[in-house]
Formats: sequence, structure tokens, C-alpha cells
Amino acid sequence: MASSFSWDWGPAFPTEGIWKPIGIEAFDKLVIRDITVETTPNQRNNSFWDLTVHIKMESAPNQEFEGIFDIKLDNNVIINKDKLKFKTDGQGYAGVAFIILLRNIKITPWYPNGVADNTQKLYDLNVELSFADSKEVSTQTKKIGFRTIKLIQNPVKPEGLTFYFEVNSKPFFA
Repeated sequence: MASSFSWDWGPAFPTEGIWKPIGIEAFDKLVIRDITVETTPNQRNNSFWDLTVHIKMESAPNQEFEGIFDIKLDNNVIINKDKLKFKTDGQGYAGVAFIILLRNIKITPWYPNGVADNTQKLYDLNVELSFADSKEVSTQTKKIGFRTIKLIQNPVKPEGLTFYFEVNSKPFFA
């Protein structure tokens, strides 16, 4: 018996219409659309972390802007760039990346549940873009964690490999 795309006697109806919150957004300058973050231990000093922040912005195509970035980690200012110039591409997007060495902030590493001291510490990373010639501000906040993860595969006999993970140098099996 054919009945829509459900498995039983009744039909299954796909979602139709508005199903998420809607709104109207207006801006004259740039708006931050996305932030991606990479956290890696510093190669020279393992108690420091390198934070790479990629920021994707949107505005009208082929426009030049001069903006001021303020980046905070749990309300600690980690970068304040005055008058950074950039230009949107033909589709209205611009991007910028910052590589930041965190050395004056004590970082608590993130661990999976049940591993080490069982902390799932997440930090608020806040990126704010403002302009000297305007009161317009664009802000975005993300929750981030600091951790390293490795897949460990050592040879074992007869002809095989171990398979487990290390998070922040602590072994665990998943």
C-alpha cells in the first residue's frame, strides 16, 4: 500500500511554512555572520595556548571599511585592533583572521565526562566590530573549549593496532 513516504498506514507530512524565529535585520556597515575558532597549545610553551579566530562578515558588495575589533575571552580583553581596513568581495563578504597568544590567562582544559578531573569548562569568546564614523556595532559570542585530542594506534601482535584516544594527554576509550 502506498501512503506518502511513511512506513505505516498513515501519511507523513513534511514541515511546511515558517518553523524558526523570523526577524528583519538592517545595517549600514558590516555585520558579523560567523566566527570559527581553533585552539592549539603553544609549541614553545605548553602552558600557553594559541587562539586562531576567523571572522566572516557581510555587507554590500565591493565596499571598503575601516573597523575596530574588540575580542574578549570571558570578559578579559585579549585583542583590540584599532582601525583595521578591509574590503568586501563581489558578493558582499569579507573575512579577517587573528592569531592570538594567550599567556596571561589561566586556561582550564576541557575534558569529556568521566575523564581526568571531569571538567567541561567552556569559555565565552565575544567578538565586537565597531566603527569610528558610526554608532553601529556588530557582536557575536561563541562558547569554546581548550583541548587536544589524539587517536592512538600502536602495533600489537598478532597483526593489529590499538585504538584509543588521548584528550589533553589523558587516555580514554570511546
